[in-house]
Amino acid sequence: MNQRIGYFSLLVPDYDESINYFTHTLEFKLLENSDLGDGKRWVVVQPDGEIGTGIVLAKAQTEEEKQLIGRQGAGRVWLFLHTDDFQRDYAHFRDHGHTVSRRDATRYQARWGYIPQESMSMASEKGNLFDNLPEEASEEVFETLFEKQTGLIERIVSFGETTPENEWYDQDRDEWVLLARGQATLLYRDGSQDSLKAGDYVYIPRHKQHRVTFATEDAIWLAIHLE
Repeated sequence: MNQRIGYFSLLVPDYDESINYFTHTLEFKLLENSDLGDGKRWVVVQPDGEIGTGIVLAKAQTEEEKQLIGRQGAGRVWLFLHTDDFQRDYAHFRDHGHTVSRRDATRYQARWGYIPQESMSMASEKGNLFDNLPEEASEEVFETLFEKQTGLIERIVSFGETTPENEWYDQDRDEWVLLARGQATLLYRDGSQDSLKAGDYVYIPRHKQHRVTFATEDAIWLAIHLE
């Protein structure tokens, strides 16, 4: 017997925004995008590997379906993406605003990352930067608040985390970042640094390498990434 799962469906809020998310942020392949009439389309994406299961992007129609967007796994770890270079993909996801809440964990001598499903849905149109803060974690928690093709706004909760030794952020987008709470220090590749307190902000041009060398446990950042 030779069987495999060919496709599974994923509820999404909009076809085009979801295609952009999967093909631009996750760098998946777009296998098909066919008009079925009556506003419905057959949209299939797939990880950029030799083989893999296709994901059918199904636009939510009913209110019940819309409530399930980003929560089809009921809060459990649901999908596992295999990769030949974890650090490469982690950096790409992070630089494109993807929420990655844990990384560098060791399981069967492999690195793995946990990407909450909620990061695939748009944040609320209203809110407070200090609401729904994540519990203490071993890594910074990135949450996308707003994203369009022209830019991204995200909240970063650091828990005192700093950039690993000898690693540098090197982003594809310009960044304007505000330290909303706590204190932190940014070090740049040229040796200069910024010591920040709550309310301070700084503009970091794309590909200006930098790292966080100090952050208090209550540090919260608001970052705006611009194309």
